[in-house]
Amino acid sequence: MPDLQTLAVAAGALGALFLLYRFGFWIYQGRLMAKYPGYIVPDKTLAAKLATKVLTRLLSRIGVGSRRVLGLENLYAAAEKGRLLILPNHSFMLDFAVCEAALPLNYRQVGTVSEVAKGFRGTLGAWAGFIAIDTTGGKANSKAVAERTIRSYARALSFKSKDRLLIFPQGKLVYSGGIPQDSKVPGSMRTGAVRGAQLALQVFKALQKGDEAGLALVRDVHGRQADEVIAYYKRHPEALNEPLYVLPVAIDYHRRHADSDNLTLFSKRGSGATVVIGKPIDVSGLSDDPRVASETIRVAIQELLDRQRQGAFA
Repeated sequence: MPDLQTLAVAAGALGALFLLYRFGFWIYQGRLMAKYPGYIVPDKTLAAKLATKVLTRLLSRIGVGSRRVLGLENLYAAAEKGRLLILPNHSFMLDFAVCEAALPLNYRQVGTVSEVAKGFRGTLGAWAGFIAIDTTGGKANSKAVAERTIRSYARALSFKSKDRLLIFPQGKLVYSGGIPQDSKVPGSMRTGAVRGAQLALQVFKALQKGDEAGLALVRDVHGRQADEVIAYYKRHPEALNEPLYVLPVAIDYHRRHADSDNLTLFSKRGSGATVVIGKPIDVSGLSDDPRVASETIRVAIQELLDRQRQGAFA
């Protein structure tokens, strides 16, 4: 019989082979993210979920300080019933870390291909559950890119039961924290997130019908992963009836800045932040006009921010 030392060496070798295999797996997933914008990587492992929460909480603590979270009951109520499209305002470089640290659930987050899918960042981005889109500076440079981005959002919201996606809908930092009403002003509310949610609802209806035209839409949205999605909903048809909610979120940093200020990664250090989660908005109840629907959501986020700054949540 082999001695304990031999067994220990064999176990160590098997463990190393497993880690190499998993590392190679996530390298491959990162390459798929870069090659196919909007590609849905497998769900985060338990280790990735824990590591993401720990690292972002540490980053949030170092870069911002303490945080207060209000409205968690809205988050829990919506997450229990269906899918979530989480839409926060965007005013600082560490918004992503503050949200990840403040929201006690797992979700996918959008990043550009250059940010989360190039080289080793692609491996980390896939491991952390990101979705890569090929926009530049928060904008689509062509109609084709805009349509591909909308399909990416719809894909993330209709891939499986109770999907959760976080998008910063402004596409550009607004240091003062607000969301301009004028759509021509940089940092105003973009309509892509709402268009993606509305397209996801169309996917659900198409899957429920199951006819040739409907499945063609599903294949157009989900691309190379369409067969996987169709097979999933055949096994879980009840998931097609889940509501899709927009969850408005306002991030208020206690050290405030003007839009004209020059901010660095340390500009909010020690200031602290309050994250206010609003009541969920059923996407099916929004206007069919994405501009009108986006304005409804913009008002909801801005009202949360204004009420927080007026001390209504003290």
